[in-house]
Amino acid sequence: MDTSTFRPDEYLVTASAVTRNATGTAIFNILSGVRTEKIPITKRTKYVPGPGEDYYITIDPVGDRYVGEMVTITGSTNVPPGEDILVQVYSASFQPTDKSDSGEFSGASATTASSGSAAVPEYSTTNNQVAGVDEADIIKTDGTNIYAISGNTVYILRAYPAQDARLITTLTTNGTPIDMYVDNDQLVLFVTESVGLEDICEYAGTGDSYKRTRILIYSITDPSHPMLRREIDADGDYLNSRLIGQFLYFITTKPVNYLSGNITFPSLLEENQMITPEVYNFGQNNTKFSYDMAGAVDISDETPATAITFLTGSDSIVYVSPQNLYLGVSAPDMNGYADKTNLYAFSLDNETIQYKASGTVNGSLINQYSLDEYNGNLRVATNVRLPGYPVHRYSNVFIFDDQLNVTGRVEHIAPDEMMHSTRFMGDRLYMVTFQQLDPFFVINLSDPVNPKILGELKLPGFSDYLHPFDDTHIIGIGQDTLPNSRGDGNVSGGIKLSLFNVSEVTKPTLINSIVLGGAGSSSEVFTDPKAFLFDRQKNLLVLPVFLGGLPMTLWKTQDSNVTFMQNGTMTGASVFGVDPVQGFTNKGTVIHGENSYSEPQVERAIYINDTLYTMSPDQIILTDLSNISHQFTKISLNYSKIT
Repeated sequence: MDTSTFRPDEYLVTASAVTRNATGTAIFNILSGVRTEKIPITKRTKYVPGPGEDYYITIDPVGDRYVGEMVTITGSTNVPPGEDILVQVYSASFQPTDKSDSGEFSGASATTASSGSAAVPEYSTTNNQVAGVDEADIIKTDGTNIYAISGNTVYILRAYPAQDARLITTLTTNGTPIDMYVDNDQLVLFVTESVGLEDICEYAGTGDSYKRTRILIYSITDPSHPMLRREIDADGDYLNSRLIGQFLYFITTKPVNYLSGNITFPSLLEENQMITPEVYNFGQNNTKFSYDMAGAVDISDETPATAITFLTGSDSIVYVSPQNLYLGVSAPDMNGYADKTNLYAFSLDNETIQYKASGTVNGSLINQYSLDEYNGNLRVATNVRLPGYPVHRYSNVFIFDDQLNVTGRVEHIAPDEMMHSTRFMGDRLYMVTFQQLDPFFVINLSDPVNPKILGELKLPGFSDYLHPFDDTHIIGIGQDTLPNSRGDGNVSGGIKLSLFNVSEVTKPTLINSIVLGGAGSSSEVFTDPKAFLFDRQKNLLVLPVFLGGLPMTLWKTQDSNVTFMQNGTMTGASVFGVDPVQGFTNKGTVIHGENSYSEPQVERAIYINDTLYTMSPDQIILTDLSNISHQFTKISLNYSKIT
């Protein structure tokens, strides 16, 4: 609602069902002048119907607004979907003098259709590691709109229903958007930018230049007009974050510049109020150091952010449970071998982050899925790579108590093989290692003092990501392998999907596997599990793919009419159903590009009801899940690669 024609006054909002006995009201002020403060955060009204009350309408608080601002009236109702609701906004001083005289009116009115609680579509969420702990991503949806980061822009799309899909606005800001959350009509955006470049000294590397992370919190009550509510600037490059309820936890990292004569500790800045947290040193040995700053902020109000800073190594992996934050920091020796990992535990209590304990393990972590908390114990899986030739490798599993004291361990798992993926599920760990075959291990962790290997299955290829289908079946995503021409090793083949049955833990079996493409094939899931979409209730698995080694086909250069024969390629998303007895069923492929090595690859897939949205940096394609060959539309993201 555009208030540019409104006069300063108190205004009444009414929303009345046309055919039902239900009305909601609210009061707000329109002020003269120009806003100098941020729009206050208002919380959605919660309503419990009274006895015998069949239908209700509530209007969320609007708050004071200024003439010319866009105002969106929101609320909730149980009026059946599709029925009309008359919304009126008029000044409290409006007093008609006669039935035929409308008086001096300032306001607006409109009729809208009820969406009703039953009309809220089902939609996918981010592939989070831990239930109840949301992870930031480059795409989010609220079931109606999609928010997507591509290049240096945030695109906001009216995504559902598909026939009405369109781009409604974009967000740009100084710096590069990295990650975001969408929660309760708020968009939390992480942006990084380089600062201090003008202070670089004559000799390279002696200036105190570094990255800064900006946390921008927008109101998206009206998604077509996002309004900035808060901005928090944190020294250091964005490392990671989590959202637990209304509390946002974030970590930035700033390298220690030994050559600079102006060493400064990281700070937080909001509304010209700067805090510089004390820096804790845990006394560890390392070849490189960084300041890691962990901050917390309640995004539902204006409470100032809090933070602590600690001196760690320069390569950190973050794992977060609902109660604790863990950092795994690589501690390489003087030759560069990551032979140890330092672990740090911090408790999370609303806006308070407090150091708890530290410990050290042999070996290195492969990603956040190498860590897991269960029943008060931290479980850790590591790779060990010893110097020398030939290279000697093996894997370890450690169990820690809440003070990071080791209670149990299994060491020297799969000698001369490298760990590729792990998945902790309750009191078990599933691990994949690889050298020439793919050993799939089942490890019992039910006794924190005495963990042990229960079963093993050896297969060609390896899985880079493991995802639970249910308690007794595991999905593996990785690569097929073939013997090389010399017969003394392997070469990578296509993308391999595997379904494992672990109901008999001592004898895991392979139910089914599928290989997509040939040599040169890859998937975003290999390096980022957030690219994996799976919903067991919808019988849906979506895998972004780049397929190489396809049958020979005719290619044509982009800048000339030269043609030539070459193995075909395809970039897109493969869609499957998954059955615990039969395995995978190919439902079809959403094709984004063919026979091109320059076509941007699909990075994410989400669904809203029965529409699939596959996102690459330059477009989002909307596809009918009931018929994958039917594409509704394409929405361009006007992508240009950041250099």
